[in-house]
Amino acid sequence: MLAWLAAATSRIKLGAGIFQIPARSAAMTAIPLPPSTRLSGGRMLLGLGSSGPQVSEGWHGVRFARQLQRTREYVAVVRMALEHKEGGVSRRDAGAAAARWPGEGAQADRSSGARRGSDLSGSARTQERALAGEIADGWLPVFFSPEHTAELRTPLEEGARARGGVLTTSASVRVST
Repeated sequence: MLAWLAAATSRIKLGAGIFQIPARSAAMTAIPLPPSTRLSGGRMLLGLGSSGPQVSEGWHGVRFARQLQRTREYVAVVRMALEHKEGGVSRRDAGAAAARWPGEGAQADRSSGARRGSDLSGSARTQERALAGEIADGWLPVFFSPEHTAELRTPLEEGARARGGVLTTSASVRVST
């Protein structure tokens, strides 16, 4: 669908929302992206999120731990796989790029599938936003009240300044026909 929209439009940015990191390997996330990225001329947005312990462990059987490390390494693997070959990446090349990654956070730890009822603290969410500012081009906020935008953007902007970049915030808009 995104590839079709990319070919049929020329100015709007396109994205599939936020992919849950525990749901698939970084290589599997990278594999379908090159055609849509090429067709969009750089207008494709990829949203990634660590989700929460209930979804990570309860739905996907992936232990919810070291989320900042896992997210940082996952993004690095996706970028490595996408840049591995000019003009795209094959399944074999994406898998090989991910297999060569020395980190452990991008690998799913399926040792615990127990359901958890706890939630992340405000401090952890603040650290996640700072990491997004540091390693991402933008932030796709979900389930937040606009009156808190200024306080939520502070860690994002600090992370973006740390890498010398600019961060784009994009509100999620759902459309149905």
